[in-house]
Amino acid sequence: MPHTYLNPPDLFNSTQYGFSQVVATRGGTTVYLSGQVGWDANEDIGAPGDLAEQTRRALPAGSPLTMIL
Repeated sequence: MPHTYLNPPDLFNSTQYGFSQVVATRGGTTVYLSGQVGWDANEDIGAPGDLAEQTRRALPAGSPLTMIL
């Protein structure tokens, strides 16, 4: 099954830890997302203790991750 690794530049560089932010497959499209966190590209959580804000930061409207879902 062919697959595509997606690592949007506005998310932190996860490849240094051995994983990609998104893997999309073809054949009947299945998308695998890594554990999403509210880190920005500088690994700043931005809202310690605020799960709702961290979720908005992890999956902002219009981001490459939400556009494929």
